[in-house]
Amino acid sequence: MCLLMATNPWTSIHHYEYALHPYRQINVRLITENVPYHLTHVVYGFLPHWRADFTDQIRPQALSHVAWFSIELDSVGYIKEYNGWPMDWTDLRLDVQGSGTRFDLTVTCFDWSGAKVHNLISNPENRRRAIDNILEESKDCDGVNIDFERPAADDRDTFSAFLEELSDSLHEHGMSVSVDVTAVNWGERFDAARIAHAVDYVFIMGYDFHWSGSSQSGPVAPLEGETYNVTRSADYYIEESGGLGGKLILGVPYYGYDWPTKTISPYSTTEGGGTAYIYSSAATRGEEHGIAWHEPTSSPWYHYTSEDQIRQCWFENTESLSSKYDLAKDRNLAGVGIWALTYDAGKEELWNLISAHFSTGILEEPGEIKTNGYASILTRRKLNRYLKDNQGFEIYDVNGRMLEEPVRGVIFLKTEGTVTKVVVTR
Repeated sequence: MCLLMATNPWTSIHHYEYALHPYRQINVRLITENVPYHLTHVVYGFLPHWRADFTDQIRPQALSHVAWFSIELDSVGYIKEYNGWPMDWTDLRLDVQGSGTRFDLTVTCFDWSGAKVHNLISNPENRRRAIDNILEESKDCDGVNIDFERPAADDRDTFSAFLEELSDSLHEHGMSVSVDVTAVNWGERFDAARIAHAVDYVFIMGYDFHWSGSSQSGPVAPLEGETYNVTRSADYYIEESGGLGGKLILGVPYYGYDWPTKTISPYSTTEGGGTAYIYSSAATRGEEHGIAWHEPTSSPWYHYTSEDQIRQCWFENTESLSSKYDLAKDRNLAGVGIWALTYDAGKEELWNLISAHFSTGILEEPGEIKTNGYASILTRRKLNRYLKDNQGFEIYDVNGRMLEEPVRGVIFLKTEGTVTKVVVTR
């Protein structure tokens, strides 16, 4: 299935796909998979609104976060597009949260000239309006993801200040904040240290090193072997953040690009814009044409001829993704992220790969949960304070999975012979 044919070479995959898919009223499929995982790292998955037909194939407990994508802000802080949020997505949100997985709201502001983002974040009134609107729309979520593409280099400090103000506001309500940054910090537009201190997670968009408008074919996410690559991006943000690798999420692509090319050789001159294919399509076509391995960049690719035109497709598979997952663990990053969930619909191997790398494979069961009386109702902040003062509790979700910290919704606190039911609010 072809997702897009980008015409603007400077438009990100997030931006272009968002523009390509105006919202349509649909029946969102609820998630049926309920296989518990005990995750060792953050696994952060973006769910675009245009993939609602495939949400029943998501394994929420293989994920620490599902980030629904997205509501769109205008230049003065009002919401320009809701894309069915929240009404059409409430049941899915509850389904995700009921599984013990956090549900984030992605907030976008797409503007590659920089003028729109500049107007939004440089004006204190606009900035406050945006934060107030984000707070209102995310009130039932566990966190917010900010995807502004792209602030200008001159707005480096202002963008950091906006994230600091937003984080202060959301943290007061028990919610987390993550922000997306480009794999290469062109023009030093992001103050990595200041941003990393302000937010809970920095999501590195570790893809589009070669993009639709590239003059040469090549890997979407080279692990190494080029001037700019995923390894260099991870190391850059670790160093520039002041060693806060534990806040960094390495984003990986579940898609690839297919270009018309002059020859069958890697890095051939392209003869037109590339077409993006989701993983399930790229992998299936690769099986038909024969997948090659590009050793210098640890990337799979294949070539073929269609209507007398040579074409090359570069994408990610289990082998290349495995090496990136190893990189994230080797560098002690918070974890990995996915653009985008359901792009592997109909295939199981990428879910199994996540389990192999980021799950202990051990399910810790509290046994049959019985409580006496009514549930306690506490905010997350009050409950965390109580747990800090009262050590020795184990925390479980409604499915019996042990949690490292309280999440919103119904949880159970277990200590010697006692189980207490708690309803956690924001």
